[in-house]
Amino acid sequence: MSDSGATPHPVGQTIKARRKELHLTLAQVGAALGLANGNFIGMVERGERMPSDERLLALAQALDLDGRSLVAMKYRSSDRSAVDMLLAPPAPELPRMRRYLLGLCTNPTEVAQEFERAALGVIERIVFQVLLSHCIVPTVQQDPYAPRRLKERIATEGGPITTQRPDPRWFENEAATFISWAKGQSVVQSWTLDLENLEIGLVDRDGRQRRLGLVPGSGTAPSTAGQSPKTSQPDTSDLASSLRAEGLCEDDVVEILDLVDWKKSRRRKA
Repeated sequence: MSDSGATPHPVGQTIKARRKELHLTLAQVGAALGLANGNFIGMVERGERMPSDERLLALAQALDLDGRSLVAMKYRSSDRSAVDMLLAPPAPELPRMRRYLLGLCTNPTEVAQEFERAALGVIERIVFQVLLSHCIVPTVQQDPYAPRRLKERIATEGGPITTQRPDPRWFENEAATFISWAKGQSVVQSWTLDLENLEIGLVDRDGRQRRLGLVPGSGTAPSTAGQSPKTSQPDTSDLASSLRAEGLCEDDVVEILDLVDWKKSRRRKA
């Protein structure tokens, strides 16, 4: 939101001129959009707010303006091109946690692309939850010098980490103290994401290597004598059931299944 001294945007100027031409009040235009009053319309006219494309089209319809021209005007005067703005990846939900955890990742550029490719952000949330559950939460619980507020929240709300994964937002909210503590503890030495097999490859601070499954049923199966560990790859129906059991909505489940299928298809072609 801009401050009260904002310069009127061409979109706002056009809307105000057309409203005056039709002899409509701010409240009348607001009512046409289903708003309780005309405050939002007034802010748009003064350049303090910019409507979403959907609401801008509704405004155009209420004022008998060309909606396409109004949307084009919105982006034409921007410092960035319309294509850049419309196709830019969404801002990360957990920016400080992303910077910290990607700083430990052995292939951060590739993993960041995977996060951005998953428009709903579900891959990033699951990756962070696994890293927190298996690597960071146990250390927080054991270290008397870990951030106190975070320890208390895990104790009161986290539940057993085997049945309920911690909310990454707790760590984002406490990032000012948590990240400096975690860096001093070297909680995780390095990790990498294998989305095709739904695994995280992890090197602990003591050098021990592990592979963690992103969902129940994925991950590395125990090795037998004389054999190397084998990766478990659940079929689509088992994976979907596991994802739903994790509390993911159907859109998130479909997104993950599509990503896994795409990864497997790419490997077969290679």
